[in-house]
Amino acid sequence: MHQCPYLVVLFGTDGAVLYRRVKEREDEAFVIFDPCLLEDSFASNINGNMIGLTSIFTATLVKQLAKEGFYGLITGIQKGLANSRSLLEIGYKKNNGSESHDALEYPKLKEISEGSVKHTYSCSSIELPTNLKNPDPNFWRILDHNTHNIRQLVAREIVLKGKANGLENVPICKFGDIKTIDRAEIESYSSIKELIIEFLKNQKPKKILFVLLYLDPLALANPLVSSK
Repeated sequence: MHQCPYLVVLFGTDGAVLYRRVKEREDEAFVIFDPCLLEDSFASNINGNMIGLTSIFTATLVKQLAKEGFYGLITGIQKGLANSRSLLEIGYKKNNGSESHDALEYPKLKEISEGSVKHTYSCSSIELPTNLKNPDPNFWRILDHNTHNIRQLVAREIVLKGKANGLENVPICKFGDIKTIDRAEIESYSSIKELIIEFLKNQKPKKILFVLLYLDPLALANPLVSSK
């Protein structure tokens, strides 16, 4: 696979990574993702699973490539993910015309296509690792990549207006009343959420779950200073 000019790695229906070999030591990569949902958040809310998610993704991608060539690669990945997610959401249909009461059939392609419109995906280039022993030494973030020169202006707009232009392609996660666009906070809150979910699954836990909350007084006094 190392010699492939294009490589697509799927993460279920949540997103994908596109690796493109331009020439030796000049590779590039892109991440296609849902900016509003954490990994596995969509599938965890679906009761059951579907066979054929990868097949419909592949068919959609091939159709787009036949239409636009390799220029349509990212668009094809986005449409393929949207169709896969739509198929998962719709699920199987019961075939009322069958003699067997348990007969199931796939939804029609038109229904899948119509349902995929609401599923949108963003795209961002990825900073490629230079050291396999430490693949992310600078804690790379899509937020920094997209707001490199206007970070302070973006922070000011969020504090004053609650939103800012240019964040459409940045991961935004909501935990109750808390909304965050920072990778560190998203991963930290997500870890706490998963820990609580796993704890609640155990009906007879042997230990009590403690969550320690530390608030930086400086961050409370100045909303532009992030709490660490």
